[in-house]
Amino acid sequence: MPSRLQLATHGDESSSPSVSGGSHGLPLNRLLQAFRFLVTPVALLLTAGIFLLDLRSPPGVEVEILYLVPLLLLLRSPNKGAAVALAAAYTVLIVIGAIASPPGVPRQLGLAMRAIVAAIIWLATMLVLRVKRAEQRLFLAQKERQTIFDSVPAMIWYKDADNRILRVNRTAAHSIGMPVRDLEGRSIYDLYPHQAKQYHQDDLEVIRTGQPKLGIVEPYQVGSGEKRWIRTDKVPYRDEKGAVVGVIVFSVDITDSEQLAAIEASWDGIAVRDPQGTFSYVNRAFARLHGYEQAQELIGKPWRTVLGYAEAQRLERDALPQMKEQRHWQGEALGMRRDRTVFPQELSLTPLEGGGIVCVMRDIRERKRTEEALRASEEHLRQSQKMEAIGRLAGGIAHEFNNLLTVVMGRCHMLLASLGDDQPHARHVHQLQEAGKKASSLTHQLLALSRKQVLQPTELNVNAVVTAMDSSLRSLLGAPIALVTRLDPALGWINADRGQMEQVLLNLALNARDAMPAGGRLTIETANVAGNPRLAERLALTTPGTHVMLAVSDTGEGMDDYARDHCFEPFFTTKGPRWGIGLGLATVYGIVTQSGGFVEVESEPGKGARFEIHLPQVSPPEPTARSEALPLQPAGGSETILLVEDNLLVRDVARSSLEALGYQVLETSGGEEALRRVREQRGPVHLLLTDVIMPGMNGRELAERILTLQPQIRVLFMSGYTADVAPLEGGLKGIGTLLTKPFTPDELGHRVREVLDEPH
Repeated sequence: MPSRLQLATHGDESSSPSVSGGSHGLPLNRLLQAFRFLVTPVALLLTAGIFLLDLRSPPGVEVEILYLVPLLLLLRSPNKGAAVALAAAYTVLIVIGAIASPPGVPRQLGLAMRAIVAAIIWLATMLVLRVKRAEQRLFLAQKERQTIFDSVPAMIWYKDADNRILRVNRTAAHSIGMPVRDLEGRSIYDLYPHQAKQYHQDDLEVIRTGQPKLGIVEPYQVGSGEKRWIRTDKVPYRDEKGAVVGVIVFSVDITDSEQLAAIEASWDGIAVRDPQGTFSYVNRAFARLHGYEQAQELIGKPWRTVLGYAEAQRLERDALPQMKEQRHWQGEALGMRRDRTVFPQELSLTPLEGGGIVCVMRDIRERKRTEEALRASEEHLRQSQKMEAIGRLAGGIAHEFNNLLTVVMGRCHMLLASLGDDQPHARHVHQLQEAGKKASSLTHQLLALSRKQVLQPTELNVNAVVTAMDSSLRSLLGAPIALVTRLDPALGWINADRGQMEQVLLNLALNARDAMPAGGRLTIETANVAGNPRLAERLALTTPGTHVMLAVSDTGEGMDDYARDHCFEPFFTTKGPRWGIGLGLATVYGIVTQSGGFVEVESEPGKGARFEIHLPQVSPPEPTARSEALPLQPAGGSETILLVEDNLLVRDVARSSLEALGYQVLETSGGEEALRRVREQRGPVHLLLTDVIMPGMNGRELAERILTLQPQIRVLFMSGYTADVAPLEGGLKGIGTLLTKPFTPDELGHRVREVLDEPH
């Protein structure tokens, strides 16, 4: 809508050819400008014609008034001096004309009238000259204003209420990439279809309220397609009546400022190294990460200040050539803080024109710690999965092996009882019995390896275990190896199986002895451990809180990285087949893990080895009266015992052992048959002796059902594998106790009598 306001703004701009490309004045001005060289001759010809006409006109006919025509014509020309000279000449010509004119009215009256005309000519000349001077000043002012308008580094827009451009300066036109004349009258929607709506909403808010809207930060796309950021101020654009009819927009490109602010606010360290190798710029994060309070402290310093000499040399040698070739380099480096401590950092180098380098660094200490913790966790998981797989195999073998050993050891006991020690074959039976005991020890190792052995944990003081084994360990180690103990007198208690802890100490001592063939020193230490940052993650994986540490260290050959990483794996050994099968340390690992702890090893070739065992600390036990030792021979009885065992050989040995002690034995192979025998039994059944896992019905379920029939019955379970017990809902507590396989007839007799004698 080209309103009077719009035309006025165009008129302001028309006075500057540099904006419009030509004059936009009246048609006469354009005509005079085209024929400016003919103005003076035409004016002179008109003057001559008027003078001749004046000479021929009688007084009273004031032809001289026509001199105003060439005068005004000449006043429109750029030659203002000629117009003044011509006005003076007209005065002379008027006088001459008055003298030379034909007779008419009285001469005095004619001269008076001609004087008035001359005065009018001079007055008109002065007025026109004054107007011309005012126009000249206005033109210069408009030109100066336009120059300022176009020279301001800000983009200036005049827009109406319809979001159309009324006027723009060169800066705005240049940013858009279009000439000024092509922008005037265009809608912002044509130029910025995606942002125009938001722009217009801001405009309408200014028009509606009549108040400026300042400090708008918004994206802006220049003619090249590059996206930049501008800070915009919008003020009301008023007409001559004061009504707001549009907005004047002032926009300043702040992209560089925004980028600098982003760099300064970045958590990444950013620096610029000049061609001389010194820092010309560093942001706050770069200074802070290297231990400096102010970024200015690093300006002008060589980059070895934050790298160290050796690391700077390495980057100069390895990284910079690659950066120059590929225009970028990224890798890890060791940064150096102000206090000379080093830390890992991720470093990115990008070359600049002129030889400078942009350095972007990031502190990766936390990432390194996380990666190391993840690696350790993955290794721990891998080891656990491997141990679990081998343990399942070993546990299954041990389960069947325990049944066989129960038969072998039971029959050996019976043979010895029937033969007597003076019989020639008794020695062979004794050897069989000893072999059975060793085989039983092997099954314990296999079950420890699988972490499925039947443990009998009690409150235990590790110092007491070490002290009790002192003499046997010294005998085991031999004279060339010195045994040193450093026991914490305030050591806490643990909950563990004493026999298994003795096995742990024995295996570690044997391992140390084999590592010191020429002699050395074995040190056993105990201590309470709490709040150790190094062990925090491992403790969190087991049981949080205070732990008891048992450490066994030697001065032997030590282990390389490979041996140290695999030493707890079953059957791994560096000693050769003559020295063992590689179950010693694997057994230690299984026992400690099953007891709720963990074991760590530190070792280097030639520097010995140190094994640290950490177990959760528990409250000390309540003082109790000392229990009497079991008699050598078990006491028998006449009670009725229901024996339930699906393995025929084990069942036969158990029946024979119990009958030899005088008990009445009801023998069955499964749960349903056992229930039938109880229902058919006329008298009471005093004890249920049952295996845990059997076809059809497990031992716990059988015990619960029999207890409903005979509530007074006692229960003794048999098992050599805790995997049999763990799946049973609620375990075995509250129903009966457990006898572990393999067992001898004497052990069976003692446990049966013990259970039968317990008060209800």
